[in-house]
Amino acid sequence: MSAPAVPAGATAAPDAPPNSVQTPDGRRWYLHPTRKEVDEETPIRLTSVTTALGAMVSPGLPHWYGKKAAELAMDQLPILTRAAMARPCQGGPERCNACPDCLVRWLAQQGSRESTRRSEEGKRVHYALKIWIETGMVPGRYPDMDPEIKIYFMHIVKALKALGVTADDVLLVETTVINLTHRYAGTLDLMIKIRASASPEAADLVARLTGWPDGEVIVIIDVKTREREEAAFYPDMGLQMSGYENAELIMYPDGSEDEFPDVHGSAILQVRPDGYELRVPDSTVKDFEGFLAHLHAFEWQCERGGRVIGKSARPLPDEMQGTCAAGERVCRANGVPVKVAKEQHAELKKLRAAAAGEPVADRATARPKVTARPKVAAKPKVSPPAAATEPDTGDPFRAAVCAQSVPGARLTDDDIPF
Repeated sequence: MSAPAVPAGATAAPDAPPNSVQTPDGRRWYLHPTRKEVDEETPIRLTSVTTALGAMVSPGLPHWYGKKAAELAMDQLPILTRAAMARPCQGGPERCNACPDCLVRWLAQQGSRESTRRSEEGKRVHYALKIWIETGMVPGRYPDMDPEIKIYFMHIVKALKALGVTADDVLLVETTVINLTHRYAGTLDLMIKIRASASPEAADLVARLTGWPDGEVIVIIDVKTREREEAAFYPDMGLQMSGYENAELIMYPDGSEDEFPDVHGSAILQVRPDGYELRVPDSTVKDFEGFLAHLHAFEWQCERGGRVIGKSARPLPDEMQGTCAAGERVCRANGVPVKVAKEQHAELKKLRAAAAGEPVADRATARPKVTARPKVAAKPKVSPPAAATEPDTGDPFRAAVCAQSVPGARLTDDDIPF
């Protein structure tokens, strides 16, 4: 049986990539419009690259979640003080949002709210980038340009202009790429052509990818926004780019496909309020294997994670349902009660002995009667011989042993023969 086309609770979001569905907790899959499973009815399901890597917990993520909750608590100390003296509500769909239980829940969810806000902010930046590349509209004339994302957008424009990128150099923008062999998909931010002769920054990037600052390269650009001013790059970013670099096909919204071009590598463009930084990951085969390991772990979690150790993880066979009395032990070897299994084993031993020509012993008659053992007179106690009062000084070991048996004698360091 093939995997279900749409995971439980997954729906198409209006701001999500084409042909994708996602669950309320943010997990995403892509459904191929034209390719079907073996049943020729169910669309092929492809796991999202970022969703597969989402199961990888970053070392700094728990600290970040705790920090956001602590910052909110410090900002709302008067509210927390009043809530500490309030009576807890009964909970349910209508919470009071003023008692200790409600405020603890509110503080605990601060990290998730901040993560959602940052994700939505990144989506708006990517959408503005797509509009600008496809239509040529600049931020000053872009009607929906939010002041919060305008600074990120301006740094993206500066980075692309520094690389000498023109509209003709942009090969793909916000496009879905897929790998049917390993059944995953993702949405590229940009795929561009960079010529080393365009600018010193372009020559530097070409040299990093090819080892020589000449010629032109095709590179995948992934845009990351960061609110803090210092740069920060994490290992899962390299795994994400490794998954994109090993795509097999380009999938368009109508289901049509193109061959994925040979790319020279990828780069991560991180934009911050104070500027931007372009970093090239050192992707190798080991990195792609690491990405596939996370992909397989996520697929296992979805398919088997809830069943491997559930209450019915190892159910009783159907033929044994209702045949055992309450509290009766069952033999794991053949699924029958232990008492019956012992009787069957005894009969089997009799049959084997009869086939071998050996006398068959009956437990009821062949066991000899055990009589009481005759009492034996107790042996007289023999007193030990008197200890030697003067040990033989010729043998130092003998002298040391004999000294222990002499009443009142004790060993000293001078008596030890070594």
